[in-house]
Amino acid sequence: MYYASIIEWEFPDFSVDDCLDAIMGLHHEIEEKGFVSSVEHRYMMVFGKE
Repeated sequence: MYYASIIEWEFPDFSVDDCLDAIMGLHHEIEEKGFVSSVEHRYMMVFGKE
């Protein structure tokens, strides 16, 4: 929750109170499965002169 609250551009208007049901759903999923599955695409581009 800390990360979501400090990275405002990634999670605009994030509020624990407003997202509490979803947060608790993730908590229960972690308790049952031991993890939360997520699919994210991240890219890193490195440019340089040769």
